[in-house]
Amino acid sequence: MATLLLAVILVSGFLYVNLSLSTRYRYKRSNGWDAYFFVAAWGIVFFLAGGLLTFILNISGGFRWLATVLNLTPNSFNGMLSTATDKSQRINEIKQIAWVVISIILSVLSGLGNKLRTKSGDRRWDALAKAVGNNSFESLLMEASARQFPVIATLSSRKIYVGLVTCPALENGLSEHLEILPMLSGYRDKDDLTISITTNYHQHYLESGIISGLSRLNIQDFRVLIPKDEVETISFFDTETYNKFKEDEARDRKDSSRLGGRKPSTRRRRAPDNTKQSNA
Repeated sequence: MATLLLAVILVSGFLYVNLSLSTRYRYKRSNGWDAYFFVAAWGIVFFLAGGLLTFILNISGGFRWLATVLNLTPNSFNGMLSTATDKSQRINEIKQIAWVVISIILSVLSGLGNKLRTKSGDRRWDALAKAVGNNSFESLLMEASARQFPVIATLSSRKIYVGLVTCPALENGLSEHLEILPMLSGYRDKDDLTISITTNYHQHYLESGIISGLSRLNIQDFRVLIPKDEVETISFFDTETYNKFKEDEARDRKDSSRLGGRKPSTRRRRAPDNTKQSNA
């Protein structure tokens, strides 16, 4: 009996956390005992809910009504029950089977309901935002993907990419790669780390007819997968701000050298000569 109860709890919990978007994220990122306890916790919830619903059906006559409608008797469950001949014991076993079935059905319906409710739109992003929690890197990727706002990623090789995050897929587990659709690329100077743009992908998309659909290539064919371990920094990118900073780069570099203000002179001032010269 204990083995059966444990199996029901784990199965119910596993079905729910995989069907529900808001719980799948945490489950996929759990390891070892954390994953087992997370599944078991949800399984216990549906196991208790199934037991409560079974009790309500029992005292309200729901089982008796269902047996009448389906023309079921204790003998209808031969092969599923023990070999006991006591009628009351067989009925108790039938109720236990109903408890198991109701628990699993509740977990499936709840998971599917949560999945449909958060399948698309703002509710999906809200569910993911709640699941991501304090992971700053994934929070930024999720926001960039939701807003379709370009990001700039600097790699350990000083190569930079500017583009749109195309597939965070955060609810499906740990993502080992950053997938972006590049709009610009270049590098950072080895001395002052200023950005130099060398490739304009967006201009190529326009000139080649990729965006308008006149090319045999699709814009998704230009996706770039970057290992997360190679990403040194990542932030949002605004073209107008970049152009403004680039225009003022030389001036800002010059002004930055004088941010502390003029230092006071260390030369000793000559004391004033108060003696009067005599007339010759």
